[in-house]
Amino acid sequence: MKCLSLRKNGSVFLVLAIIFLSSSVSASVEIEPPTPTTDDTINITITGEWPDPCFDISSSHTISGSTIQVNVTYQRKSDPDIVCAQVITPWSVTENIGTLAAGNYDVITYVNDELYLTISFKVESKTPPIIDSITPESGSNDSATDVVI
Repeated sequence: MKCLSLRKNGSVFLVLAIIFLSSSVSASVEIEPPTPTTDDTINITITGEWPDPCFDISSSHTISGSTIQVNVTYQRKSDPDIVCAQVITPWSVTENIGTLAAGNYDVITYVNDELYLTISFKVESKTPPIIDSITPESGSNDSATDVVI
């Protein structure tokens, strides 16, 4: 925090200026659904907060084997006519990963080309429905029963 003093008509005004270091970003990573199967469409959402609303953000991802790399890029808006109120502003980006094969996956998140966070999750095989019992239709003499699932 920087403190500046200004004089106007003999009076002293104190002005506080908060300097935001763009390299410090608070964020979290979430996998949806939390316990995905091979039938689920998987989304990775990264959320966080800025110290003000004057940022542009974008994201992309790549998949290589069992590694999913998510790249988040942000920059301060450069329009000199924009006045940015110092108010905590939430942000989020969501990457639609699609369906994945069963297995363990690592999500490596980069923010402005710096490694931010690595998390892991598992995709389970979709299990077929469990059949408790099969009862042949009454009057059937056939010992074989066709089951359609």
